[in-house]
Amino acid sequence: MYLSRLMLDLRNPKVARDIHEICHMHRTVMSVFPDTSVPREARSAVSALYRVDLDRRTRSASIIIQSSVRPDWSGLPGGYALSETVSDRENPSTSSMDKALSCLREGRVLRFRLRANASRKVDTKSGLDGRRRNGRRVPLRLDAERIDWLRRKADQSGFRLVEGSAFHRGPAVSMSSGERRTGRRGRRMLTIESVQFDGMLEVMDADKFRLAICTGIGPGKPYGCGLLSIARGRP
Repeated sequence: MYLSRLMLDLRNPKVARDIHEICHMHRTVMSVFPDTSVPREARSAVSALYRVDLDRRTRSASIIIQSSVRPDWSGLPGGYALSETVSDRENPSTSSMDKALSCLREGRVLRFRLRANASRKVDTKSGLDGRRRNGRRVPLRLDAERIDWLRRKADQSGFRLVEGSAFHRGPAVSMSSGERRTGRRGRRMLTIESVQFDGMLEVMDADKFRLAICTGIGPGKPYGCGLLSIARGRP
């Protein structure tokens, strides 16, 4: 697995377009990977997950991309990246995640960040033909509902939220305000409402946790949701 970071040039009109239109951003991210004969399977074929990080204080923006295939940055639109180097680092930069993933063990405490489409499905009852409807997703907007959603995903993904420990006395997780972005896929208008979780976790099942990192958490993965970023948690 590879982890890449791309600092964006906010003066570029294509960057501004992509930040506000989720379908355009998805296409730009996928442009750095090999083509596939089945477009709808392109993202899963390279295990691509990404997150757009905006810092309004510094007026900067970046994309974090995780993938099983190393990106080919020649596919980016001209002038998309901020510059060749940012803070003495290459831009874009790519590194292997394999060593970090192999070192994950039960009991390991880590900091995490997750931008997720915390939602639930409604209108899933069976129709007149007896088939169960796929339904539609509605976002969870109450903090308690979002935390419950995250705890359920944690149970399924081999970790638990940490709170009240000797090295982390604050709440288990903090949340950003909901972010609503739209885009158009053909004639269909899409809306993704996401929330960013930041906090501490403890690995309970290393194999399930590795799988969750590689495959992502929750819906909305083609549109910048589901990437679970981790870092050392202990001082």
